[in-house]
Amino acid sequence: MEDQKHIVLDIVTRLEVVNMCAEDFDDAMFFMSESKNTDDPFEKRRYIRAAIVFFCATAESWARDKIIRCLENKLDRTEDEENLYNKLAKSTDGIAYLKIDDLIKKWLPKLVLNAELNDEQEAIINKFKELANLRNNFIHYSDRNFEEQYNIERLEEILSDVPQSIGKLINVFESIEEVTWYINTMDKYGIKIPD
Repeated sequence: MEDQKHIVLDIVTRLEVVNMCAEDFDDAMFFMSESKNTDDPFEKRRYIRAAIVFFCATAESWARDKIIRCLENKLDRTEDEENLYNKLAKSTDGIAYLKIDDLIKKWLPKLVLNAELNDEQEAIINKFKELANLRNNFIHYSDRNFEEQYNIERLEEILSDVPQSIGKLINVFESIEEVTWYINTMDKYGIKIPD
């Protein structure tokens, strides 16, 4: 009998769970941390801008996912809800864009709370909207916003409580204790979770 050659295949497998909310939040926390570790004004503004963009992406991604989860479990969707679900969950043309106002002021209260927002909830959402407006000013730069975008002290002040604000926003619509990516990242950076 001829010598048989044995071929050994070394197969490496990798499973990677992707959670954009978690990744965006961790990126935001990283850039916020980096902004505190430099005295160079250019670098500090760069890190602050990146943190703000990623914090907003976190909230928008979370809101989108929360709406999809609510609609997936709803058997008697209205026509508007069915259209929203198809746009968010089944769109094949790339990104399904909705204004943040539509996500967190219209759809989430309707689907999750089944009620209007109270004053405290409205204040939490409005605080996030201020951050989203700042993010929009970074992305769609205009000279009229120069002072807002280059005042490091003001940007640091805005950024200082954003992680807690994101937690409060999430907590309006679901128990923050169930959002493990938020809890784990806050712990990783040693920041207190909001009540």
